[in-house]
Order: sequence, then structure tokens, then C-alpha cells
Amino acid sequence: MRNKLIMVATSGVLIFAGESLTPGVPLCGVEVVVQRTVEPIPGIGSVRAKYDFKADVIYIIKKPWLMTRSKYRGLLIHELIHATGHQSRLGRVDLTKPVDWYIEEVIAERSFYLILGKRFNKAYINRHPLNRDLTAAEWALVEVESKRAVQWIYEYTKGVK
Repeated sequence: MRNKLIMVATSGVLIFAGESLTPGVPLCGVEVVVQRTVEPIPGIGSVRAKYDFKADVIYIIKKPWLMTRSKYRGLLIHELIHATGHQSRLGRVDLTKPVDWYIEEVIAERSFYLILGKRFNKAYINRHPLNRDLTAAEWALVEVESKRAVQWIYEYTKGVK
């Protein structure tokens, strides 16, 4: 058994097959730990969701009652996109070398917009603490890696019924 994530081909939107995640069951091959509280994740500051590259685990808070399901799912999908960079998947992030975490954030956000089929909105990225201007080569890398991440998720979910 695994948590089901389905790609709706007509709109390109990822949706959950169920109302909630099944504890202990991987999502696209990634372990997801749902905190028992809506408080920020301990040791991470005010973050509501985080992908840990070393442990290959997504940590996410319990869904706050004021947060919409789509926003909550968006948090999870954003972290799932980070997980595609793990060495066991696309190998985008190599922890033995210096990692440009800002580019990784832009890739995750750009991929999310590709999944939604919407025009990329830089507002979130511009508010990011690591915000800086990217070069043309870095934007080209973001485009390539974002498409690879979305393709990986699509291929993984293709066989899920």
C-alpha cells in the first residue's frame, strides 16, 4: 500500500486520491511524517513543512483548521518536489558539495507552478530570505530541473490507480 497521488492529465494538477495521508505509507516513495500539532516543526523555526535530504523524509505540520486543503496539499507537493532532487531519484542535490539552496527553492516553486499549469509568480521567491538575482544560466538550469522534477513525479504516479 502507498499514498496515492494522481496526475489529472487534462489539467496537469496533482490531487490526493484520499482526504488525508496514511501514516507510515510513502508518498511517491518518500516517507512523510505528519506532526501531531499545528505548531512549527521543532528545531526548524517557523517552518510548516520541510524536506530533509539526509534522512529522505518530508516533515509537515498537522493541517490547521484555518488552512485550506489546497494550500496544505501545496505545502506537501512543494516538499515532494524537493525530494525529487535526492540522490536516489534525480540526483539534483549532492550534499557532498556546496548546495545553492536558493536555486533549489526556485526549482521547487517553478515546478509547482508547472504542475498547476499556471504562469510562474515570483512573489514567493522574492520574499525568500536567500533572495538574489539569478543569471540567465541559472534560470535555464531552473527551467530544465523543474521540468525534470515534474516529469519524475508524473512517471512515478502513472501506474497508481
